[in-house]
Amino acid sequence: MADPLDPSRVGGGQPPPPPPSFASLLKNPSPSAVFYPPATCRAYKKEGKLAISFSKEDIEKGQKFISSKSVVLKFSAERTHLNLIRNNIHKDWNIQGNFSLGLLDPRHVLLTFEQEAEINKALSRYNVQIMGI
Repeated sequence: MADPLDPSRVGGGQPPPPPPSFASLLKNPSPSAVFYPPATCRAYKKEGKLAISFSKEDIEKGQKFISSKSVVLKFSAERTHLNLIRNNIHKDWNIQGNFSLGLLDPRHVLLTFEQEAEINKALSRYNVQIMGI
């Protein structure tokens, strides 16, 4: 006879399966992962502040990556919290893949998509407002 205080037996049936282990989650890496070789750069001080100089090839690779997968969101009146922007994009923009948000300054947000096809969805929207702003 089962212990009446056993929470796994409340309501009958089998106990829930254990959550996946950390090792099993990392076992199969994402197939969409892209390897980018390290940038060739030179660090130095200019006017007492750290400066980093990149090669022309690395700058061109960065420009190509940003222009193919990113868009800048401009907020004329007020910018809402990044979590609200993220939730609104998930809910209303029909984006399938992952994306990241980065704060450029108080009025501009950099939106970078994981898949290039998603940027077409974002740029072809009729209503480009986020939460009415």
